[in-house]
Amino acid sequence: MCPIMDARNNQVYTALYKPQNEVMTNLSGYMGLHISELVKQIEEKYEGADVLFAGDGVLLHRDFLKIELRERCSFMPLFTLQQMAAPAAQMALTLHAAGESMDCDELVPFYLRPSQAEREYARKQAQKNRE
Repeated sequence: MCPIMDARNNQVYTALYKPQNEVMTNLSGYMGLHISELVKQIEEKYEGADVLFAGDGVLLHRDFLKIELRERCSFMPLFTLQQMAAPAAQMALTLHAAGESMDCDELVPFYLRPSQAEREYARKQAQKNRE
């Protein structure tokens, strides 16, 4: 399973998962990379594995993935491609059934890299400091 979120400029935020004991296990770690680099990693590290893609990045990269991975890739239906709260609720239900829990305040977003505005600001600050 490979959710791909559009990160602009043919890049995606992603991770590769495998279901284990009714929980999705992250195999790759979280990544922000060019779509062609993702294909390269899939071909090198997961040779022969079929990959199910989901997420809003599918709308932009579906044709490329079909060309590169051919019959090894499939896609979630279009109506499921946007981020939804239901998977988080299902994950909570699965944890609860296993006797585990998590405080809702622990569910916070994390970012793989600074936003474009933050990168541009840092670049300008560095340039200003050199002057």
